[in-house]
Amino acid sequence: MGDENNLPPGFRFNPTDEELVLHYLIPKARHSTNTSNIITEIDIYKFDPWQLPSEAMVGEQHWYFFCPRKRRQVKGSRSNRPAISGYWMATGTDTPVLSGSKRVGLRKDWEFYSGKAPRGSITYWTMHEYLIIDADDCTNSEDWVLCHVYDKSCCSSSGDEGRELSCMDEIYASLDDFDDITYPLQGP
Repeated sequence: MGDENNLPPGFRFNPTDEELVLHYLIPKARHSTNTSNIITEIDIYKFDPWQLPSEAMVGEQHWYFFCPRKRRQVKGSRSNRPAISGYWMATGTDTPVLSGSKRVGLRKDWEFYSGKAPRGSITYWTMHEYLIIDADDCTNSEDWVLCHVYDKSCCSSSGDEGRELSCMDEIYASLDDFDDITYPLQGP
């Protein structure tokens, strides 16, 4: 993956909330020519979350996307959240993204449910959605959001009862044990 984007060996894309808003989302909304191609532009709601990793430019367990912000009604403030085989449901309260003491953005947290609302089954898939708050010279600040998507099963250890296995967990569970493999020694 690193070779495709001319990234140096060992490169890990692990930005903070502030970096995502200031260095990626605001330039995207300003149509800046200095934006990086590290974050893919895609309508994530046309995909199920387990399909998104193959669409991302970088990431092994965390994936980032620019997504057009959609609303249910033209003048409404509620965003559209259905996906292909389920829906994203908001969790908790919105978190302000700060740069120093100034609010520059807002982070909304979502969990993916498979099935039809409101009776879907919660999964391990989580999304942080970043919005711009009152950016100067940013006329398109409400047109784009930046989404950070990941599968919590990669780092979760408890409280997993009632959750479905992730796609990757199902694949790993179906693989044979590779403990018996021996590799040839290198050298003279």
